[in-house]
Amino acid sequence: MQNFLQARQNMIDSQLKTWGVLNSTLLELIRHTPREKFVPNPYVQLAYADTDIPLSHHQKMLAPKTLARAIQALDLHPLDQVLEIGTGLGYSTLLLSRLSKKLTSIEIIPDIFEQAKKNLSAFSPHNIDLILGDGAQGYFTTPAKTFDKIFVSGSYPDSIPTALINQLNPAGKLFAFVGKTAPHEAILLSKSSEGTLSQQSLFETVVTPLMNVPEQNRFEF
Repeated sequence: MQNFLQARQNMIDSQLKTWGVLNSTLLELIRHTPREKFVPNPYVQLAYADTDIPLSHHQKMLAPKTLARAIQALDLHPLDQVLEIGTGLGYSTLLLSRLSKKLTSIEIIPDIFEQAKKNLSAFSPHNIDLILGDGAQGYFTTPAKTFDKIFVSGSYPDSIPTALINQLNPAGKLFAFVGKTAPHEAILLSKSSEGTLSQQSLFETVVTPLMNVPEQNRFEF
């Protein structure tokens, strides 16, 4: 049987740290979070491998270093209100929730959503709202809800939708992937306290495209 504790530490040392993930709070959280509890049984021995994990409906669980780089880039704080687009099986959801005040996570595929609920229930999450629905354009409520940080786990074909950017609070950050074909560009949008946007390209990788994304939605700087 695999020693998951040792595999987790090896992952941190050989994958995360060597790829620029150096935030001590994030690394300590990952060190104490059992990723193997969120990986489908056929792939549990790959829980700490440097690879995406296949899920149902042609979805994938992000490789550990890709997720860790994304979370580090968001620079989460304990009072942050966070939106996650693409719950997956709940591993990223748990990490984000432990670094923020409140997390709203949206998953479009019903059976993946149900599995995420089951996985997360073992950790008694008190600050997570799981929603079954299409979150590619954001989370729409009346009155409108906005967030300090937004994490999108899949890729947009052209650009990040304006509707989603409008849900980002001043001084907030939004992480998403963009690209019609591989490789996809990891993008960090930052909004100043005055509402001015800036964009940074962090790295390139290959991720699963988001479902039901209209290609005409564009945002121009």
